[in-house]
Amino acid sequence: LSASLLVIVPFVVTEIPRERARWRQAAAEEFLVEDKFELAMREANRAVELDPDSPTFRLLQARIFAEQSTSKTGEPKSLDLQQAFQCLAEAEQRAEPEQRAKVYEWRADLLQKNQRWEEAVLDWKKLGALSDSERPFPPEQYLNGSAYARALANVELDIALADVNEALD
Repeated sequence: LSASLLVIVPFVVTEIPRERARWRQAAAEEFLVEDKFELAMREANRAVELDPDSPTFRLLQARIFAEQSTSKTGEPKSLDLQQAFQCLAEAEQRAEPEQRAKVYEWRADLLQKNQRWEEAVLDWKKLGALSDSERPFPPEQYLNGSAYARALANVELDIALADVNEALD
């Protein structure tokens, strides 16, 4: 019995908070769909408190800040964007390689939406440095995103053209 408890107790102690964090994530996602940003952030913050090492919940916080930053007015609010980028940086620090791909993709997308093309190119380059198995999407998506950012930044146009051609092949 004591040997079983030695195995079960540590598992329960770590998994119960993680599961509760996932419940909070689900609640935050529901609030986000309804544009209830304050409630969504409250649930996301609780998820981070329950599982502070998980990059997933930092990504959720970043998404809430990013969506809130352009809600209603359509004009970006710099404070929310700054907080979104901070959450993405924290997620990147905690992420495994396959999770980093999501961080880079989200940050590149957010940078592009805010016309910060040169910075977006840097994240697309980080995505390109990952192996195909670490990227959770087809190479054509990376190549297209990378070419788009380069073209709008007006940098490395030869590489952008090569990426487009490779994506089409």
